[in-house]
Amino acid sequence: MNSKSGLPERLARNVPIDPAALQVQKRNILRSLAMEERDADEYLSGLIDELTETCRSMLQPRATFMVYSRPIFQKDAGTMTLGGQCFDLGKLAISFLKNSEYMAVFAGTCGPAIEAFSKKLIGDNQGLEGYLADLIASEFAEGVAEKAHEEIEKLALENNLSITNRYSPGYCNWPVSDQHKLFSLLQGHTSGIAVTPSSLMTPVKSVSGMVGIGQKVKKMGYKCRYCDDEKCLMRGK
Repeated sequence: MNSKSGLPERLARNVPIDPAALQVQKRNILRSLAMEERDADEYLSGLIDELTETCRSMLQPRATFMVYSRPIFQKDAGTMTLGGQCFDLGKLAISFLKNSEYMAVFAGTCGPAIEAFSKKLIGDNQGLEGYLADLIASEFAEGVAEKAHEEIEKLALENNLSITNRYSPGYCNWPVSDQHKLFSLLQGHTSGIAVTPSSLMTPVKSVSGMVGIGQKVKKMGYKCRYCDDEKCLMRGK
């Protein structure tokens, strides 16, 4: 045990998730359609609402996280060593994580059903509906990640510690190829998610990442001006 905070060297937790508590931001759906909320007519707005509730009924949300102590940061290289694995996080993420005393590694999914539903709609020549269902599933997956983030923050606060933003492979210049290393640290606590040889997660609507924990870290708005990923769901948060 660590005498400062009481957090153990390693800790595994399941995240309780109520499907009814997961939110879908309509503005994010419309933004993916290159639209603003004021541009959506009554039909499109109603269709998004209808599909959101249909997709909600299919949710099988799960999430877990593992906490590791003593991450080692190589700031000039933009890397971090954790649990014997070296992660190429990039200098941007490292700049916000570097004061972490612990690192929470998480993975969560909204399950495979919505993905199958989206593909069926597209196969039935309902392309708009299928695409909207896919976007809605992405929003739900991000909601699962947010619930994991909240649970990590709760654990930190119980131990008089703070947390950082969450960072995921594929974002902030962190290569998605690190996904296999990340999942190795979960030690089987993967929420039923598998990683393909090309580093993609299945079910597809899944999210993984890391959150820093410590006395000298903080959660803040994402520094999107430093990032060129225009489709990132964190942009503007």
